[in-house]
Amino acid sequence: MSSKIAFPRSMRVSDPTQLARALDENMRYLERLLNATFEMDHTRLSNVTAGQHHVKYTDAEVDAIVATHDAIVDAHHVKYTDAEVDAIVATHDAIVDAHHAKYTDGEVDTIVATHDAIASAHHAKYLDSEAVTAMGVKGDANPLNHDQGASAITALRAERITSGQTLTTTTGTTVVYNSILREDDTDSNISYSTSTGVITINTTGWYSISGGVYFAGNATGRRILTLKHEGNDLAGGALDPPGSSPFRIGQSTLVYAVATDTLEVKAFQSSGGDLDVLVSPMSYITIHKI
Repeated sequence: MSSKIAFPRSMRVSDPTQLARALDENMRYLERLLNATFEMDHTRLSNVTAGQHHVKYTDAEVDAIVATHDAIVDAHHVKYTDAEVDAIVATHDAIVDAHHAKYTDGEVDTIVATHDAIASAHHAKYLDSEAVTAMGVKGDANPLNHDQGASAITALRAERITSGQTLTTTTGTTVVYNSILREDDTDSNISYSTSTGVITINTTGWYSISGGVYFAGNATGRRILTLKHEGNDLAGGALDPPGSSPFRIGQSTLVYAVATDTLEVKAFQSSGGDLDVLVSPMSYITIHKI
């Protein structure tokens, strides 16, 4: 308290004047007591701690807690208004068929059954061995053959290499090219004999054939080269010797030949005596299947 108020001592009063004085003194005490201002000394509240009646956190601590709460508020508070949520749901409903199951189980079963019924139209229908049989062989006329009409390359070049070949005057002679320089014919479409000079066709088709003869030098008579198909003239050329030096005649053409047909090069000279076909790359025969 801001002031101390002494309470009147108790007394035994027999004189009326003294009694009146005592009562008056007590009334003034009560009045001072009712009108007095009290101040409580905090340190005298020995049985009460500061944390029980003071704020528990400082302003800085409260600010830090609020900031942390604000940082995670979107994770647990409502982010959208009701109107915004309604708009999002409406948009989702509009595209639901694009990503949700479109068919019932019964509808799926029907689709699968239909697929099974036509599977043979696009699934593997044959075993490997059946496919090979259906395809036929390379180059045949089977309409299922993906390689129809195709074959590996067929080509041959032969030359007169080991020795010259003598041509009798005024006599047509098959030129024998006695060395095969290169042959590619994995399908055996042709056969060539280095002893007879004759090509035999094994597979019907178009062929390109060419031949050349390098004649020994002689200024007399004529020189003729002819490509023959089944003994018949196919193409040819004739020249008079330009002088006494060796010279070459060459010829080429296309021919459609069937199996067992023969092709050859024939040479003719009218020098009045024997005349050789010389050893040279210019004495050659080539054939190529087209």
